[in-house]
Amino acid sequence: MIRDQAFLPVMQSSLADRVTEQLRAAIIAGQLAPGERLTEATLANRFGVSRSPVREALARLEAMGLVRSSTNYSAYVWEPNEADVDEIISLRMMMEIYASEQVALTLVQSDFDHLEGEIAKQERFIGLQDYFALVSSDRQFHEYMIRKTGNGRLLGWWGQIIGQWEVLVARRWRFDTTRVIPRVLHDHRLILDALKAHDLDRLIALHRSINKEVCEETKSMLRQQASQPASIAERSKVEVMRT
Repeated sequence: MIRDQAFLPVMQSSLADRVTEQLRAAIIAGQLAPGERLTEATLANRFGVSRSPVREALARLEAMGLVRSSTNYSAYVWEPNEADVDEIISLRMMMEIYASEQVALTLVQSDFDHLEGEIAKQERFIGLQDYFALVSSDRQFHEYMIRKTGNGRLLGWWGQIIGQWEVLVARRWRFDTTRVIPRVLHDHRLILDALKAHDLDRLIALHRSINKEVCEETKSMLRQQASQPASIAERSKVEVMRT
């Protein structure tokens, strides 16, 4: 009896996990455009699965804020506006500053080595133009301090915004790749230098300045894209991220 109960749920969950991750990757990479309609039937056919794991995947993506549900077994890809950008990035800044205040002065060499390793990965991903992998590594770099606090609620709140943050970051990188991408390494090295120096004031100032700059640039990008829908639609067809 236990054996019968164990297998089918695991298989269904595995399918839902895979569909969720592939849809999440497609949204981050811009393969699924903001506002694009997603139907259970179409997605089930594309993935070669039943509607059940697709339905579960869409529910998970809605919880991440990456899609919004609709009627008739469909959903729409999240379409961010400037208010979203303000809220997401201000919350991220507050959480990073709080995490810094809790643990920055207690970090040791193994912590610095870990963050150095992430920066080395980022250099490699930039060289390969693997910007999807860069998004993941960027998340891991910033999330490290959140996890170091050991605060489960803080990590939960971080998880509520990080999916949308990844979409915004990736979209900004695609929009202005040549100028923005090199600054990823520059900003991360500044943060790591402040951590190594146990300079909490400098670290907090960096989180404020970097997040403010990202916020203003992201809102400017949204305004420019809204004023040039045709050209942006064409750009979205060009795959610049590897999934």
